[in-house]
Amino acid sequence: MPGNSITRRHASTTSTTTCFSTSASAIGRGVCGGTLEQLGEDVSEQLEIVPARFKVILHVRPRLVCTCCDCVV
Repeated sequence: MPGNSITRRHASTTSTTTCFSTSASAIGRGVCGGTLEQLGEDVSEQLEIVPARFKVILHVRPRLVCTCCDCVV
């Protein structure tokens, strides 16, 4: 990529902070109900060609983990 490329970042967000996992550790309780916190993020790049220039778009999706049952969302 040329050093003068424009990079735009699109960060996804989630409005939920509660785990709805029905994993083995939540059996007997229905859904877990624990609090989600960010574990990391997945980033993918998309190259968009605009006449006479390049633009890089980063798509960022948070990876969340439940603090109660360790379920990764």
